[in-house]
Amino acid sequence: MTTPMTKALAAAAFLALGAAALAGPGQPSSARNLLAVPETDPPDADATGSLQVKFFPANGARAERTWVRLRAHRLDRKADYTMWLDDPAVAGDDFVQWDAVITTHGRGNVNTRVDTKQGGSMPFGKSAQDLAGAAFQLRNVDGAVVLEGSFPTLPPPE
Repeated sequence: MTTPMTKALAAAAFLALGAAALAGPGQPSSARNLLAVPETDPPDADATGSLQVKFFPANGARAERTWVRLRAHRLDRKADYTMWLDDPAVAGDDFVQWDAVITTHGRGNVNTRVDTKQGGSMPFGKSAQDLAGAAFQLRNVDGAVVLEGSFPTLPPPE
């Protein structure tokens, strides 16, 4: 049986392999994972989304930089959501809220980015490589998980 989570993991593996072939020394690398609705009682059964990370290594005058982008569609209109990530330093499912409250647009979509160049910070003070594979959740104001998946895995540096 193919579940939405299985499809999301297969797509993430395909995208990561494609990104690995393109990254070179000093070149940015990126990866994207599709997010899925929970298998039992999803609050927004038709919601879709993705989580993308892009890492820019220091190169000449360019400082190291990382950004993470969340894109989600078919959520409640003008509603608040929060991003949660499993702390990799703690055994078990220890989800911690990351970043501020996100409000969807009038059509129920959101496209937000946390960028270290713009003063944003990575969760738990970790690098994108340290967070690879950590469980991710997008929750509504009631605390219900609307979309879930994992933090993308960047290709290894060359």
